[in-house]
Amino acid sequence: MTLNYNTVETFIQEQIFPTVYDQFFSNHPVQKIIKDKTEDTHNGRRFDIMLEYASGSRAAPKGEWDTVEVGPSDPFTKAFYTPKMIVDSVSLSEQEELQMNSNTAVENILKKKTSNIRKGLEKYFAERFWSRTAAGTNDWSSLDELVGVGTFGEIPLTGNVPVWWKSQILDLKSTYYTDSAQNLDNLTNPESDVYIVKLFAEGIANAKFQTGEKPDVICMPEQIWDLTESVFNDNKLGSPLTENMLSLGFTMINYRNIMVLSDSDMVSAQVNNTDGRIYYLNTDYIKTVFNKNAKFTMKKFIQPHNALYKTALIYIYGQLAAANRGAQAVHTNIFSNKTYANRRAA
Repeated sequence: MTLNYNTVETFIQEQIFPTVYDQFFSNHPVQKIIKDKTEDTHNGRRFDIMLEYASGSRAAPKGEWDTVEVGPSDPFTKAFYTPKMIVDSVSLSEQEELQMNSNTAVENILKKKTSNIRKGLEKYFAERFWSRTAAGTNDWSSLDELVGVGTFGEIPLTGNVPVWWKSQILDLKSTYYTDSAQNLDNLTNPESDVYIVKLFAEGIANAKFQTGEKPDVICMPEQIWDLTESVFNDNKLGSPLTENMLSLGFTMINYRNIMVLSDSDMVSAQVNNTDGRIYYLNTDYIKTVFNKNAKFTMKKFIQPHNALYKTALIYIYGQLAAANRGAQAVHTNIFSNKTYANRRAA
């Protein structure tokens, strides 16, 4: 059976990649929620997102013949983002080509290869999403940059960042807190001011301060999630999962109709055990925007002149974006053991 590479390319692009995209981030709940909510696509080198924030309004009481101010109350109506290219590849050796002696064999090998590509890309995006390292020239932005107080989305190019474009950063090492969030016993003690339930209430209140909309996701490292589950079970807190939550297929806690999740890749961004974080996210304002012509797109297979294999490049062109940073909050500097779920790294 001679392998027809045109047929292989069509099969991967039309039959496998749509499923790969649907399943993308299947093991990374926050990224999957954001991806599945995002409908925006772009087709250029730069794209914009309309801002959604209360500060842009000119709402005011007016008399019968009063004039109405119709321009925005500040100069920013959009945030602008530059997409970045992420590239991987799929290769088929001469030996594998000989093994593809039936349609079933072709399908099995291609599905395994593309499954590995999906996992590799997921790992890259998950680690970049939680990274606290400033984005390099070719990197996607991280959640640390999005839920922050610095320039983001070209707001502003120069000068001071507007207050409404800053997230709520709640530092648990600040003098605002009497008890230490480095002691796990304090997180489970109702008398402590860093009791996990009190932290949730504070985080939710700060995330909803600007728009009145409470976050829909609270995300934390696994150790803090397990501790939270124990506290909630012991005190009969939380409530049954909604049908929408159950359909996502993740293990979570429902607190005030907010999904409380963990992500194992969060600890990879920590410098040590003392700088864990809890994020309070309104994912309606966070977007993973892909170029509509480069969303798991594959080039043709080519054979290097000195190799016994053919390779096709696979690329994704897009960026992490925000329509409202003020509706996001984060608790910083909470204890989270980096090796809690990976003792081999200890």
